[in-house]
Amino acid sequence: MKINNCARLDWRILMNGSVSLYHDEGILKKDIQWLKNAGYQLYILDCHIIKTREEFHKKVKENLKFPDYYGENMSAFSDCLMSDLSVPEDGGVAIILKGFDEYYRIDEDYAHEILERLELNSRRWMLFGNRFLTLIQIDDKDILIKEIGQHPIVWNLYGK
Repeated sequence: MKINNCARLDWRILMNGSVSLYHDEGILKKDIQWLKNAGYQLYILDCHIIKTREEFHKKVKENLKFPDYYGENMSAFSDCLMSDLSVPEDGGVAIILKGFDEYYRIDEDYAHEILERLELNSRRWMLFGNRFLTLIQIDDKDILIKEIGQHPIVWNLYGK
């Protein structure tokens, strides 16, 4: 039986951009389980413990298994997302940034640039027919995160 793409969680996220914002842990857990079942490779980064740009890059290198030559800067981050990350064809990749609002408050410009690079690389992966998502979990639902990729980040309410 052919599945209607419009009913797929990944399709519903991607129709509004590749980055989706979560406050409700229950919805996030449900969506993570859906992505696992759909063959996604998941990378979870706990941003509660990240206080500096250097810590961000060290955690990204470790969690995403970037090579030793990873330059620990934004250009290298973008390059490695495209060249050193394996994106399964039958599923995709989802990067989950937990507690992202904490780091966003510490360094808003850099945190915003992280989201811009993730969005950019999602579009690049889609050129090859691959799906690349970013799920942002925040603790403060009142935080305002600037638009990325020329469009606002929308709340994921599909699981309700």
